[in-house]
This record gives sequence, C-alpha cells and structure tokens, in this order.
Amino acid sequence: MNDRSTLLEIRNLDVSFFLDEGTVEAVQDVSLEIYHHYTLGIVGESGCGKSVLSQAIMRIVPPPGKICAGQIIFHGDSAPTDLVTLDGKGKSIRKIRGKEIALILQEPMAALSPLYTIGNQIRDALVQHHKLSGREARERVLDILSEVGIPKPEVRIDQYPFELSGGLRQRAVIAMAIVCRPQLLIADEPTTALDVTIQAQILSLFKRLKETLNISIIFISHDLAVISEIADEVAVMYNGRIVEQGPADKVFSEPLHPYTVGLIESVPKLGDASKERLSAIKGNVPDPFMRMKGCSFHPRCPIGRDDCTMENPKLTNVLPERAVACFVVEQEMTGTAGPQQNAVE
Repeated sequence: MNDRSTLLEIRNLDVSFFLDEGTVEAVQDVSLEIYHHYTLGIVGESGCGKSVLSQAIMRIVPPPGKICAGQIIFHGDSAPTDLVTLDGKGKSIRKIRGKEIALILQEPMAALSPLYTIGNQIRDALVQHHKLSGREARERVLDILSEVGIPKPEVRIDQYPFELSGGLRQRAVIAMAIVCRPQLLIADEPTTALDVTIQAQILSLFKRLKETLNISIIFISHDLAVISEIADEVAVMYNGRIVEQGPADKVFSEPLHPYTVGLIESVPKLGDASKERLSAIKGNVPDPFMRMKGCSFHPRCPIGRDDCTMENPKLTNVLPERAVACFVVEQEMTGTAGPQQNAVE
C-alpha cells in the first residue's frame, strides 16, 4: 500500500537563467510534494521547465542558471534538509546526490563516458558512497546489472557503451542510478529515444524496481501515454508553472485545465477510423524572454476571459486531491473568482 508520508517538498521554487539576451524564468513558483513509494509524473511540452526542475532538485542547474527563490526539503534518513541552502559543490549535497536522490538522464550516451566500461562507471558510485573494495564492488555491479535485466552481466560489465544497444545502454544508466539504493529516483525522459517495444520493457522495469526497492519516482515526459502508464499522480507544466495536478486516472479521464484538455485531445485514438484532423492547441509557446502579465496560456486558451490577462492564477484546490491554475475553471468548480481563494501552499 502506498504511504502518503512526504519524501520531498518543493515550495514556491523559482529558477531563472540570466543571459545576455535577457532573463528566462524557466521554473516559476512551483510547489509539489513527492510521497514515499509514489510515482509522480510531470508532463508538458518541450521547454516548459521539466528538466530544469529535475536539475534544481539535484542542485546541478548549469550556469548562468540560478535558484532564485523557494525551498526543496528532502525528508531522508536524517533530519529534513533544505537542498537549496546547500553548496551545490559541497560535501553535504554530494552525500545525497547519487546515494539518496538519483537522476537518470534522457540520453544514455550523454550520461555514459565512452572511455570507461559500464562496470567501471557503475562501480564509481559504490566506491564513493559505500567505500567497497574492488572485488565487493564488482560483485555488486554484477548483481545490479542482472537486476535491471541485462543479459550475460559477466560479459557486459567489461564492455564500453558503444558496444551496447540503445535499450541496454538505458538499462546500464538505470543500474548506475539505483546501485546505491536511493530513496528518490528522477527519470528525465528515459524512454524518448527508444522504440515502442523497448519502451514498454523499460516502463515495466521501472514498475518492478519501485516495488522491489520501495522507492519514489519522479518520471518526466512529454508523452501522455507513458505518464498514464506509470504515474500515480500527475503534474502538468506549462511555461515554467504547474497548471494542473491530481491523481493520474482523474487527470486523464477528467482534465480540468484547458491546456491539459488540449494535450489529451491532440493524442490519436487507437482504432479511431474517422478521417477528421487531430485537434491542436492553437498558437505557440510564449517567447521565453517575454514576461507576460496574467495567465501565460491566455493567448492560446479557448475559454480565456479578459481578466485572465490581469493576474497569474495560482494553483488552487478545486476538488479533493485536484488542483488547477485557471480562474475560469476555479469559478465554475467552486463559485469563486479564484485569485485569493484556497491557493495551494
């Protein structure tokens, strides 16, 4: 049974990139809770801030990016720790990064060095965090390679990344992330570059690892089908903000925010023989350098009102376990105008 106790709290997080061309507010006022033994799916178009959010949690936001406000509170084995207060290159965060919170990057070839065998690369985390001897670390690597479904681990352990298929490289990256048994695993688009057969195998692997290791997962993807397959809860991001959040089955069966509705309606339906064109969200994603007043989705929104341009809606509870950042939906659901009422902390 899933435990609703909190493992990670993100409170009012802002991340910006200060460039010569201007400032990009990549993550804006994001608040989330990740529970023990839960999978949170984060979905949205490319450029909406999903990956930057994962980098902020790991404290690896590349310069000139900077966490400008907010908290990231990790409830690990020790006392709750605000990761934002830690030196991104200091000993304290290095004790957490890789050991208690691990990240799986989108592209395995970017995560793996071509100069070292996969065995050496996986072993490094064990040596750093658990001080194992060479023989002990090798045995543990063999076990973890077998655990993630890599055949003939005694052969693969001494192979280089270019000697493995795309699916095996992804499994090797997963093995590297879980070898220290983290409490939280962040998977950033881990199935994007894989064909559908391998993708299904990787999703099945994530589900099995969640049960066997009793871990929590943040699964980031632009693919609604993938998120619906694996997530317990879903957060929908648009232009750096969370615009809808709730249980996965509810979000996909009864979407509230017009952006979520548009995403779902744009997905082809299996077995649909009609020749009608797929629905599309009109307009374009806002220029990242442009600071908009009001709701950033308003120019593309089919239900937007004039007052939506005056103030940015807060993520607000409108139903049990359902939150949405939309004045129109909030008024329809609760009978209130929205801006001041019941905003999610």
